Amino acid sequence: MTPAHVQHPAPICLMQLAYANFHQHTRFFRPFQPPQIHSFFLPFSSQPLVHSRRAFLFFRFDKRAFFVYAFFIISYEKQQWRCAQARRHCFFVRILSLRRAAACFPDAQRGVCLMTKSDFFIPATAENLIMGRLDPRKPPILHIPDGATVQMETISSIKRERRQTARDFFQAEGVSLAGTEAGRLCDALDRLREIDPEYDPQKWGVHKITGPLYIDGAQPGDVLEVRLLDTHLTLPYGNAMTFPQVSALPDWIVSDSYHVISYDSQRMWGHFLDMRIPLHPFFGILGVAPHRPAHSSAPGAFGGNIDCRHLVKGTSLFLPVQLPGALFYAGDPHAAQGNGEVSMCAIETAALTGVFQFVLHHGHSLPAPLIETPTHFITLGLSRDLDEAMRDALRQAISFLQSRKGLSVNDAMIFCSIAVDFEVTQVVNGVQGVHAMLDKRILNLENASFWNADGSVYYRSDWPLAQRW
Repeated sequence: MTPAHVQHPAPICLMQLAYANFHQHTRFFRPFQPPQIHSFFLPFSSQPLVHSRRAFLFFRFDKRAFFVYAFFIISYEKQQWRCAQARRHCFFVRILSLRRAAACFPDAQRGVCLMTKSDFFIPATAENLIMGRLDPRKPPILHIPDGATVQMETISSIKRERRQTARDFFQAEGVSLAGTEAGRLCDALDRLREIDPEYDPQKWGVHKITGPLYIDGAQPGDVLEVRLLDTHLTLPYGNAMTFPQVSALPDWIVSDSYHVISYDSQRMWGHFLDMRIPLHPFFGILGVAPHRPAHSSAPGAFGGNIDCRHLVKGTSLFLPVQLPGALFYAGDPHAAQGNGEVSMCAIETAALTGVFQFVLHHGHSLPAPLIETPTHFITLGLSRDLDEAMRDALRQAISFLQSRKGLSVNDAMIFCSIAVDFEVTQVVNGVQGVHAMLDKRILNLENASFWNADGSVYYRSDWPLAQRW
């Protein structure tokens, strides 16, 4: 039986389908970003468009309810895909049996639904959260089988000043809290400290983390692959801030500075001063439980607060399992971040929902987390000293090239010097990070593809460690 605090995937928000005049607006299409068609499609996502002058978008929400077909003629202009204004009339939308669909989904106005299907849904309630740490002692909120997909909500606070609460912020902005996502976020934040008596703000971090999930069959020495199948910005607000003594230039910052970033979720950018910041949502914290409780700010071999901006939808994170069941945690939701995270934070978004698939690889081992994207393998170096983090990322890259390509240490070192980009992940988490970008094309691994041709969520790769579908 599914626990009371774990729900099945959220139903489709049918009320947003009442508006079908989306041909009146120009839409932009970016590589590896879901096309944003109109606000009524906001809770849903789709696969990136192929680079052709015609694209057929097929949206299947549920076979019991309805199908939506949309045909667009698009053109290439200024390095971006957009709907050709001269051909906006070339579309067709058909919605079947909305009344029947509403009967199938009585909670249809909940409004948080991702196009990728999932087996379980975990809301960000106080019972499903923990403050400031990855703790192996916390009882699992859910047991799942190997290969299961889980839709998880993660939350963060939102404020305009240090003493303001999220509830104060939403009330000042005129946002309704009764029966809304904002209200659920405020309720969870209000109750979290009450039900977590072991939390000590002087000892632990400030992150609100969802978990842990117990993956049946996971044992120390295994590798847990976490596939990020989908993401959705649940609320259109985020914080960007800096404080004295915590940024990369601590002597330069003499006072607190808060900015509230509002989102244009159709075009996927955030408004900062008079500038528009491209949004690429990701989770700063993804990890398994270590042997002892770990501060939420400091990453390690178990993952944790990696803060790697490349861990977006359509990527995989490989984590070495530390304890039976793995005990997976996710949190620290971000809407955007630059390499370095120099101010101490990214755009800390109020709420981010993700769909994850968990795949176990038995009999393999990894010394540190590893990332795979459609175009790169990424090794991570972590240390309190940035120079040592760089050397650690280099060691991980050389080891990967030895095992994957059979290179000698000397040849791998030369390859890293002439063909690998090393980027600073972050410098503000105590344990600093550097990551190495190994291009699949240069490695002659460009045939490894994350997404099947039919657009399904499972992907293929020729990497032998992965048991692909």
